Order: sequence, then structure tokens, then C-alpha cells
Amino acid sequence: MAARRWTSGRLRARLALSFVSLFVAGFIVSDLVTASGWDWRDWLRELRGRPPDKPDLGEIRDYVEFITVQYEGLDVVTGIRFASSYDRHIARQWCYAEPTQFTPGGPVYRIDLAGHDAPGTPEPYVLTDEQVSPFGLTAAEAQTLFENHCRFRDK
Repeated sequence: MAARRWTSGRLRARLALSFVSLFVAGFIVSDLVTASGWDWRDWLRELRGRPPDKPDLGEIRDYVEFITVQYEGLDVVTGIRFASSYDRHIARQWCYAEPTQFTPGGPVYRIDLAGHDAPGTPEPYVLTDEQVSPFGLTAAEAQTLFENHCRFRDK
């Protein structure tokens, strides 16, 4: 009977020493990982299938992207104003046409084809032949420019 108690006491001491060793080793590993700069949260995001956080380079607010399409001596330009680079909410969209080449010091013509203060496709402006004649266009051709060359975004 005395041998059993000695063995079970020795076993308990070994188990206690093992738990204490694992506990101390966990602290040492945790300290090393923290000192290395590794972020365990990125590892968790990776496990869940989400990309790690990108470094914050700063938000850009109220900015415009322009898309230019050339058509028979004209530049058809679509402007898209975004509220923020974080959510890329479209604040305004517009489209206009202007000559690809113009005479320095001479008049610069530009005709607005459409504009809209929200996402989605804006409705074209109602234009007359007289308004678009400086571009060598008819009102129907201006409508075709709007339909085929303005590059609006839905979102």
C-alpha cells in the first residue's frame, strides 16, 4: 500500500511539473511571437478565408475619375465623382464631348451630354441641332454618342 501512495504522489508531482512547464513555455512563445511583430489575428482571418487587414494609407475624399473615349475627332469624357475611396459611393456622374484637337487661343467648345447626382445611368440632356452643330453633329448623333460612348457606372 505504501508503494502505491509513493507512486501516485510521484505521478502527481510529474503532472504538476508538466503543467507548469507548459504554462511557462506558453508565456515564452507568446512573448517571442509578440516581439517578432506577428499578429495572430491575421492568421485567424486567413483561417476563416478573409484577407489580412491592409495598411491604412489614408482616405481620399471627394475625388473624380475620368474616362475618355475618342470618336471621329471628339473626346467623349465621362466624369465620376466619388464621396470616399473607402466606400466608393458615387456622388455624381456626367458626360460631355469636346474636340480632340483645338486651335490654341481659339474657342474651346464642349457640349454636356448627360449628368446625374446618383449612381445609375443618367438621362441624356435634350439637345437641338443648333447646339451640337459646332461639333459637326446632329441631335440624333449626339444621342448616339451618349448611348454608345458615355461610360457610366451603376454602383
